[in-house]
Amino acid sequence: MENKIQLKDKLIKSLPFIAYTVLLIVIHLRMSLVGDDVYFSSVLQGNNLFNWIFERYNTWSSRVLIEGIMVTLLSIGFNFWKVLNIGVFLILPYAIRKIFNSKNDTKIDWLICMSLFLIPSSCYGDAGWVATSMNYLWPLAFGLLACIPIKKNFSDEKMTKWEIAISCISLIIACNQEQMAGILAITYIGTMCYNLIKKKSNKIIIFYAILILVNLLFIFTCPGNSKRKVSEIQTWFPEFATFNIIDKAQLAINSMMRYIVIKGRIVFMVMTAVIMYAVFITNKSKIFRTIAIIQFIGSMPLNIINKFIPQGLFAIKDTINQFGLEKLVINSDTYSNVLLYLMLLYYLIILGCIIVSLYGIFKNTNKSIISISILGLGLISRLVMGLSPTVFASAERTTIFLYTTFIVLIVYIINYLKENEKNIIPIYYGTIGAALASYIRNVMSIF
Repeated sequence: MENKIQLKDKLIKSLPFIAYTVLLIVIHLRMSLVGDDVYFSSVLQGNNLFNWIFERYNTWSSRVLIEGIMVTLLSIGFNFWKVLNIGVFLILPYAIRKIFNSKNDTKIDWLICMSLFLIPSSCYGDAGWVATSMNYLWPLAFGLLACIPIKKNFSDEKMTKWEIAISCISLIIACNQEQMAGILAITYIGTMCYNLIKKKSNKIIIFYAILILVNLLFIFTCPGNSKRKVSEIQTWFPEFATFNIIDKAQLAINSMMRYIVIKGRIVFMVMTAVIMYAVFITNKSKIFRTIAIIQFIGSMPLNIINKFIPQGLFAIKDTINQFGLEKLVINSDTYSNVLLYLMLLYYLIILGCIIVSLYGIFKNTNKSIISISILGLGLISRLVMGLSPTVFASAERTTIFLYTTFIVLIVYIINYLKENEKNIIPIYYGTIGAALASYIRNVMSIF
């Protein structure tokens, strides 16, 4: 009888991950080789793997580990890759759970698994399902696994030999992607500084930090990266060669916010809704509540709002249309420059209100620092794209790291409210409902 109860309990705890897997299988059934996948699937037909990797390193990319694994898996078979890809997808909720759901709360597990469907399917298939997933989803998943030692460092937990081995392998894979390498560098160096202040000694953290820096050195010294940049400037963005650091910073903010504010992304709206709700039930300050409302309203898609603005207000409609343009940077046109500064101000107000609202929820606690740091890491991961001429050509896939930080914040905030016995029912089920709606939309776009 006791064994049956334990089995039932394990089954109930596993249900979120079972449901998540079933929904993933539905998506993977409709995947096919498209875009860059077609090229990569034929690479090893009459070609030596190491010769090809060496050529790619010298002429195109430092992602030799990721691409080497990718062409090898494709040579085995597309269906084999699908099975492994579902497994990598499962790493996402597992890693988030290990870091942010220490009590193994099943309700939070449901939230984690379902919330991941808030990410648009384009983030996994822009350049082809295999090429996009392996260059962005896989580094993200393994990067989250590589953050588990940081969580254990802060909670003074010892790591097993298996955890050390898995996190080390995960870190090496994740660091072969530039954005993830940067995120991990910041988190590990920040953790080292924390340990130094607290006079703690953690050799694993130091070793992993050195490993990350070695990977970054490999990326920066790769001849293929510089050659690819020259080629991509000519192909995608010739004006990029004339931009200074200010132009690139403006370009970074513009390209990032076009998706989440102009076009509108449900993951961003849900996050701001969760933040607003949390502010209202944890803070009675009218100032903080007003700021929380502003950041939520600011997450509304301007493209949709623009459709309801009367035609007589042409100046406003035209301004919103201009905000959605690509490659908007400082130039000799005064009108365009005014629009640019208005756009930047609008975006910065939204981001500033989000940061203030996070502080309003957690106040003067470590959780306030953690939540703002999580958001900061996500923003940095996307803003660095302003240094790349493919800032627009790469489309939305480069935003997956930012979207994931939104999901982590959603989980972090709702879990905090639950632990403090606040009413989470409206925002909890609202988030899951929005995630399921997003999933249906993703499936429809694939089918």
